[in-house]
Amino acid sequence: MKRFRVIFMGTPEFSVPCLEMLDQHCDVIAVITQPDKPRGRGQKLTPSPVKEYAVAHDLPVYQPAKIKTEEFTEKLEAMKPDLMVVVAFGQILSQRILDIPPYGCINVHASLLPRYRGAAPMQWCVINGEKETGVTTMFMDAGLDTGDMLLKETFPIGEDTTLEEVHDGLMAMGAGVLEKTLEELSDGTLQRTPQTGDSNYAPMLDKETGHIDWTKSAESIHNLVRGLDSWPGAYTFLDGKKYKVWRTRRTGEKTDADAGTILVADKKQGLRVAAGGEVLEITELQAPGKKRMKAADYLNGHGTLEKSDGIHTEYQEKLHHAETPEETGVSRHAFSDDPPYGGRPFRHLVYRRAGAFGDSAVAADAPRRSVFGRRAAGVFRHHQYGAGRQRTAVSRHLAEADV
Repeated sequence: MKRFRVIFMGTPEFSVPCLEMLDQHCDVIAVITQPDKPRGRGQKLTPSPVKEYAVAHDLPVYQPAKIKTEEFTEKLEAMKPDLMVVVAFGQILSQRILDIPPYGCINVHASLLPRYRGAAPMQWCVINGEKETGVTTMFMDAGLDTGDMLLKETFPIGEDTTLEEVHDGLMAMGAGVLEKTLEELSDGTLQRTPQTGDSNYAPMLDKETGHIDWTKSAESIHNLVRGLDSWPGAYTFLDGKKYKVWRTRRTGEKTDADAGTILVADKKQGLRVAAGGEVLEITELQAPGKKRMKAADYLNGHGTLEKSDGIHTEYQEKLHHAETPEETGVSRHAFSDDPPYGGRPFRHLVYRRAGAFGDSAVAADAPRRSVFGRRAAGVFRHHQYGAGRQRTAVSRHLAEADV
């Protein structure tokens, strides 16, 4: 491979393996990255992962707030690079900058172009339920990820593959594809392919992207959760408090419960929620002010949710006829056999707390409707069920809040 004089532009961890490969096979004459940013609770100025690598390996670093200024453009021209390589830099280059290197500007893009042009291709591939993604190298032009394609390599996305797994896979893959691209560029065999066919845009994410809408299908919510790991994360509200949802599992079970209803919350059976007519299990979550943890561990230490085995209509028939907890298909702790109820059939001894995840503001005088007939946040309600027996349920609402 020709030892190109390269200017490298990149910022996040994803860019580092490509820079490392260039450092081994080319002369990296400059590393351009975003300015240090305040991070964490202390808002301490923190360098980008690319800057950290460059400083550790004695590579010259530049951090322009705006790369397209006249002053910085002249500085790039004076460096006289053979080639520029751009990997998740975070700024748009002017045509004047693109015209500087005689071998052009090569971009390593984390999707199979022309699909998923834009700032967040990996995330949207997972969110949209794609079965595969990959890495594409391309010659840059003035458009947004519209330049001629060079080489591609695919990466499979399974039903439970998370963004973190896609990120790490493509990060390692990108350096290899870039190296092959430069080898073919060096020996004159590199082929350019114009982008044709269907394309779509992968816009930047914000925190609102992660707000779960429980009326959507379980598949859609499952894809959202795994596509936003580890930032910004999917989330919902319970009793006005924000809970992050980090892992879910599709059960394949159907339900006619209201969307967002907590169907089961038991350390043995898991935390299961009604989602668009299906049952979705939350397997990992993060409560306010807490670390992320397995749902079973959370339920084991939080009695309020541990007793929240909300029921819905498909269980009511079982409950009416059940003589034992096992016949209901739900956990034993949902039943009470304490005095004065000892000896009665189990179907008359239900003590349940029904929870619900909600996605719209609920005032104290909101319509009281649920599988129990009436709902009021945090208020005990008594209702008559079959055979004239009275059953008690705690109906809890998820109040939407601006966070």
